[in-house]
Amino acid sequence: MFTLSPSKVKEILPLSLLLVFVGCVDLSEVGRFAALSRNAKTAFPALVADIQNSCERRADYAPERAREDVLLHCKNLGTSRKGLLEAQRVLLDYMDALKKLSSDSTFDYGKTLDTLPDSLAKSGLDSGQVTATTGLAKMIADAAIAGYRRKEIGKLVGETNEDVQVLTAALKRVITEGYGNELNLEKEAMNAFYETNIKEFGKQEPLSVILVKRNWANDLAEVQKKNDAAVAYGKVMDSIGRGHQKLYDSRNRWSNKTLVKELSPEISNLDESTLEVSKAFQ
Repeated sequence: MFTLSPSKVKEILPLSLLLVFVGCVDLSEVGRFAALSRNAKTAFPALVADIQNSCERRADYAPERAREDVLLHCKNLGTSRKGLLEAQRVLLDYMDALKKLSSDSTFDYGKTLDTLPDSLAKSGLDSGQVTATTGLAKMIADAAIAGYRRKEIGKLVGETNEDVQVLTAALKRVITEGYGNELNLEKEAMNAFYETNIKEFGKQEPLSVILVKRNWANDLAEVQKKNDAAVAYGKVMDSIGRGHQKLYDSRNRWSNKTLVKELSPEISNLDESTLEVSKAFQ
């Protein structure tokens, strides 16, 4: 008769208990956390694209002598778009995988990983952030190939948490700082353009000034809406990072009560912030 030594039992028992435990816990709260709204998958790429678009709008306001330099800067920004979209897609794919696993569904991940490092190299992310993104993509692919199901969700969270933290922080920085800076430059160029023209032509065309000021106010409102979206995007990344860290910290002792308590605030923040991003690009 086959028997296990006491030491072997001690090694296997915690794992077996965890599998039984996870099988009994209602993971719908994990699914809700991972289910980024449909708005995110359309609004987030639009937000990334607007980094270059903001620069090109600034070029329209720039004096003729400076326009060429601004457009060259815009072109350089355009080279990072594909890589940023790829990095963002990896994160959203991971969240989608968590959502499916929480309902005990398998998932496919047929993305080509060979070209990912080259795409990310032009994204503006540093080497550590590129490594985290490619590592996360590989773990999603490996989990899909291995046929991960609900009982492996804690294992996947444990394997990916470090990369998720690096990637969410990187994407937040690119948008809130990089895109935020482009929007500030656009606003400055816009103000200079309108102020100069009102000062130069205001006395000759007093009625036109009313219309110009109205356009100015509308343009400023659009920039502010996009700036609010950038801030909201940063909050989305914060919520994903915090929520995933909570899952990681409690992965061996999940319960319905703790999952609801820990993830509910992050779910609420995700819903509100993704809607805020979406409204800016409708």
